[in-house]
Amino acid sequence: MAVTQQKAAVETAKAQVERQKQSLESSHEGVKAAKERLRARIATLNPSNEEVRIAQERITQQESTIKATLANLSKEKEVLLQQQTETKKEIHNTRLELQKVQYELEKTIIKAVEDGTIFKMNLTNPDQTVQTGEQLFTIVPRNAPLEIKANVAPQDKNDLQEGATVHMRVSACPYPDYGTLKGRVNDIATDVTPSQNDQTKDKTGNFYEVTILPESLSIGKKNNKCPIVLGLEGNVDIIAKEESYLSFFLRKARLISNF
Repeated sequence: MAVTQQKAAVETAKAQVERQKQSLESSHEGVKAAKERLRARIATLNPSNEEVRIAQERITQQESTIKATLANLSKEKEVLLQQQTETKKEIHNTRLELQKVQYELEKTIIKAVEDGTIFKMNLTNPDQTVQTGEQLFTIVPRNAPLEIKANVAPQDKNDLQEGATVHMRVSACPYPDYGTLKGRVNDIATDVTPSQNDQTKDKTGNFYEVTILPESLSIGKKNNKCPIVLGLEGNVDIIAKEESYLSFFLRKARLISNF
């Protein structure tokens, strides 16, 4: 009985020893793993010289790349600034040229001193060259009264006077249908003008211009009127002197003389 108990105690002791042995082995493995982790940590904190060299080379390459990039950017900036300066100069020169062209174009624009209607145009052909001071148009001022211009030979000027009665036959308004346009002499030019119409030329080629104000802007009867507009032409009869029928009859009979 005592032997059996001793065997059991021995087995129990063996089992405890085995458990302690396993526990020690497990602790040994843990210590070993901890040592490995510690070595790896130390290796991380204390890299080798080769790793440090490789890292430094990478840093140096990156620094060189950055410097080269900055240098290229600086050159591009200088080029852009130069282009900007040249562009500003070109814009300035272009503006000056535009101002010159605009000034020249403004010189080609014909401007009248006042508003009105073109009565006569001396230009006959497209692209016609004109000279400085040349008369190109005759303009009737807006709202100006309609006037009739008549050419009178110098030998007839002395018989004219302002206010004299005028009868005008208008070419566009046939006399049999509309009759004559009545008016009065408003002004007689003091200087002669070179004639442009062979019918009014005298021996010297000069005439006096007479301004006539019409009594109306149409001729004819109520239901049959012909309007008077700019540009119409015709023949003018100016009554230089009026006398009674008896005086005229006696003059024809040579019974009285004209003093």
